Amino acid sequence: MHQGEFNLDLTMPVGTPLLHTAAITATAEQVAAGLQAVERVVTTVGSDGTATSSADEGEHTAHVTVYLQDGTPPQAEDRIIENLRQQLSRLPEVDTEVSYPALFSFKTPIELEIRGDDLHLLRRTSADAVGIIAELPGLADVRSTLQTGNPELQVVYDRERLSDYGLNLRAVAELVRNKVQGRVATDFRREERNIDILVRLREDDRLGVEELKRLIVNPSGDVPIRLSSVARIRIAEGPSEIRRIDQQRAALVTANIQGIDLGSAALAIESAMAGMFFPPGFSFLISGSARSKKVTTSPKARSVTVLIKLRMTPYSTSAS
Repeated sequence: MHQGEFNLDLTMPVGTPLLHTAAITATAEQVAAGLQAVERVVTTVGSDGTATSSADEGEHTAHVTVYLQDGTPPQAEDRIIENLRQQLSRLPEVDTEVSYPALFSFKTPIELEIRGDDLHLLRRTSADAVGIIAELPGLADVRSTLQTGNPELQVVYDRERLSDYGLNLRAVAELVRNKVQGRVATDFRREERNIDILVRLREDDRLGVEELKRLIVNPSGDVPIRLSSVARIRIAEGPSEIRRIDQQRAALVTANIQGIDLGSAALAIESAMAGMFFPPGFSFLISGSARSKKVTTSPKARSVTVLIKLRMTPYSTSAS
């Protein structure tokens, strides 16, 4: 089946942190974007928590959608997919599957992309956009994919202290990870799928923050060294997901329409976004079924990229 676009579903070992998954996925993005006939690449790392998310999705999974240029013949699409399979097979501990989008789409009619590299500013800006768009007549169910992040335990290692004690950063990090998250001991195959077997302590016996600070990071050493001596441990909020469009970080704002047509909704959003403040370094682009327009938000060329995709059921159409 050839639709001019396809998906790369990347799966890493369960327990892989979101940022590590994003770093590995960035390699796949660069490979795909560098191939001839590829027009754009859209990536979601982690699960966006929507009803369409699979139960198997999490911080260890990523979804890369590759859009091909108009008129790309089926033979060229097959060659691109085979090229990607070969190159991505070299990524360690990454399972790659190729899938195609469903012909029947149940996504929201309005999708608005906001691009910017700073995650905190991006979250704030997308929240502002949600508030403004929600007040527009005829638009409902407005939400952003950048929701409140998950609480996470962050361990920040002091490289100089580790060096002073003669400790290896990777060895210490693996020890801490195994104590907290467990370790994949082996796997088994079921219906052509490799399923990891994760070994870890019972929940009651797992390390809390205070126990983790007292964890000995050199079990075979003459003088015990606690983790708190070589690292800072804190509880912070991690991102709920990482989404990139053309290798640039982005947030997606979605909405349903009620009582108005798609064209009127697009014009209303365009007008609202033109009057909204965006941080420096952001840019926006509004496009409909037959129009594409670059908008800057200030004389200093501060802009935010916004893409509105018009979708209709039963067939999905996208304007880029």
